[in-house]
Amino acid sequence: VQNTVPEPLISLRLLKDISMTINVPGGRHVVVPLTLNAKRVQLLAYIAWRRGELIDRDKILEHVFGWGLSDEEATEDKLSERFESHKKLLRKKVREIVVEQINTPAGRQIIDPDLDPFSSDSGFWGLSDICRIDDIEAVETNYKVISFARKEGKLVDEIPEYVKEACDLLIANYQGDFLASLLKKYPSEFRSWQGRSSWVRKPYTHYRDCHLDALWYAAEYEWRMGQRSVDPENAEMQEVTQRKQQEHFGRAAQKYQSYAMYACNSKFDAKVTFGAHGEFGERIGMSERALRRCVVLLGAIGKTDLVNQVWSAYYTQMKSISDQRWQPSKETQADVEAARSQTSAYRFAAQVSQPS
Repeated sequence: VQNTVPEPLISLRLLKDISMTINVPGGRHVVVPLTLNAKRVQLLAYIAWRRGELIDRDKILEHVFGWGLSDEEATEDKLSERFESHKKLLRKKVREIVVEQINTPAGRQIIDPDLDPFSSDSGFWGLSDICRIDDIEAVETNYKVISFARKEGKLVDEIPEYVKEACDLLIANYQGDFLASLLKKYPSEFRSWQGRSSWVRKPYTHYRDCHLDALWYAAEYEWRMGQRSVDPENAEMQEVTQRKQQEHFGRAAQKYQSYAMYACNSKFDAKVTFGAHGEFGERIGMSERALRRCVVLLGAIGKTDLVNQVWSAYYTQMKSISDQRWQPSKETQADVEAARSQTSAYRFAAQVSQPS
């Protein structure tokens, strides 16, 4: 398919590392260096991830510039001043790059130096339409395909090729969690405050949802392909089809393992919670379900050595992230034991043909 979407003047990325690139007509790409100033990068990300939606300036002041500050520090004047100064510095940086690296070397004006990544309308701010957020656009576009197929009931008995393709594209564009590098560098900026979560938690959790769903359905696709690859009627082809089935099951197991490990690797995810009385967030149940599918498949293809590796890594991570609160469900323990010993071959046959 010919890509007819014209390249935006400014490309942004918000997953893992935040970046801004100016796309010069003719195919050159010039990166705008963003100092990892937590407030400035947050301002850009806060406005950008809403992709064109206009946001009340007061919300920006409260969520980005007033977060964690005392009332004395968070006066309207002080917050406004910070907002204006960070906005100016971002525009100034863009202007410098356009003048010094694009127009001056060319000896003429190729791009207007008064390029503005923001647009505003009577106290509301949004991302200018000269900008596009490449990674988030790709994730959202492919996620729509998956969600729509699910709503239409198309993912019950099989995963269609076009959905598998959307899953692969989404996974490829997911370089890391929303603003992950910034969160790692400035954890105190994003702590809960006055009983509320930082604004970052919502997009952070949402894009993890998208990524994990894509992993889940990509794994299920391989599982189903493995089921269908063996033809009991055709004895001559048994060896070939069995090898094919093993390959599909192996790939499915790997994707389920990725899901199980990724789903519970961050407490910043709003769905990763461990209560004092054994109640936990929805990621934990799904993560164990993925792990069970992984070990069942590894057991079915005779990879008992891998079952131990996978289980050991998973157990260690879950104990650590839950501050030792997590206990594996009986079902999970039973599947791990069975996969290790492979004595329950009949159980695997049943489970592999009908995922729980």
